[in-house]
Amino acid sequence: MKNRKYINVKAGESFHIGAARVTLERKSGSIARLCVEADDSVRIIEPGKPGGATAASLGCGDLQKFGTPTMGKAS
Repeated sequence: MKNRKYINVKAGESFHIGAARVTLERKSGSIARLCVEADDSVRIIEPGKPGGATAASLGCGDLQKFGTPTMGKAS
């Protein structure tokens, strides 16, 4: 059986999926901007984009606003 959970979040709130942190940066109408912070080995595939990218290559908007990432290499 698959693990499924529905989570309601407000802009600026975060939750974890395994070792990845997901933050809702903003929402406008039916579009939500999510920031996914995960170890460099995690491949994140965006809808409609082939191949995806590693978490390190994506970069999230204003990380200072939401806190320092807890995964990956220290800067």
